[in-house]
Amino acid sequence: MGGLRQCANEDTPHFTDDPIEMFCMQCGLHFLPATNSIGKVEGKVEIPDLDSDDGCGAAPTILEGSDGEAILRFPWGEERVSERLTVGRDPSFSPIAAQLGAFPTVSGRHAEFWLRKDGLVLIHVGRSNPTYVNGREIDPHVEVPVPDGTRVHFSNQCECTVRIER
Repeated sequence: MGGLRQCANEDTPHFTDDPIEMFCMQCGLHFLPATNSIGKVEGKVEIPDLDSDDGCGAAPTILEGSDGEAILRFPWGEERVSERLTVGRDPSFSPIAAQLGAFPTVSGRHAEFWLRKDGLVLIHVGRSNPTYVNGREIDPHVEVPVPDGTRVHFSNQCECTVRIER
C-alpha cells in the first residue's frame, strides 16, 4: 500500500508520498487517493468534512478583494492582519515583540502572516525554532495556507488561533 498521491489542483498539481497527509501544503487542497499501476484506488480513503466546526483540514478561505481581515487570537488577546503581520521577539521585525518576550523559544524573526486575495498564508522565516500548523511542523520559506480555525504554534510555547472575517 502507499504510492504517490496528487492534490486536487487541476492547474498545477502537487504530489506527496506521505500516506497520512490529507492536505497539500502548497495549495491547501485535499490529496486524491493513491492509485496502483492500473489506476485502482489503494486502501481506504476518507475525505474530511470541510464544513465541520473543528477548523481542522479546511481548505483556504477565499477573500474577495481586500475587504477581508484575519484575526489571530494569542494568549494576550487579538492581533489583526489586514495585509501582513510579522511574528518574532526582535522589536525591529515584529510589532508584537514585547508580548512575545515571555516566550523565549520564539525566534527574533520567527514567521510572517500575509493576507492574500485567496486567503491567509504563513511563512516560517526562522532558522532554529520550528513553527507548527495544526500540530504539523512546516518547512521554512514556504507559503502555507492557514484557513479559519487553524492553530499555529511558534516553537513549543506560543499558540494562536486564526479567524477569518469578511
